[in-house]
Amino acid sequence: MSAGPVRTNGVIDRPALSLRGSLLGFWDEEVLMEQCNSRRFESLGEAAGRTGLSVRTMRRRIASGELAAYRSGARIIRVRPEDVDRLMVRIPTVS
Repeated sequence: MSAGPVRTNGVIDRPALSLRGSLLGFWDEEVLMEQCNSRRFESLGEAAGRTGLSVRTMRRRIASGELAAYRSGARIIRVRPEDVDRLMVRIPTVS
């Protein structure tokens, strides 16, 4: 039994993924579905307004690699609220 792709008439047929123990290892179909269902995005303006930062600061964080961003088309940029929240680090105080 072959585990890899099968070439038929010049077309590669890939075996179907199962819900458990997929052929791609960590790319389990169940995990992919959870990621798709739980993914929420916000615009740079929404993220900036929620955190009190400027859109320009958000863009600088994306450019420096501190903040992951997702592009849809040529102009639309979205970020995950969880990623933006990770930028906001509490400053320890002495009590």
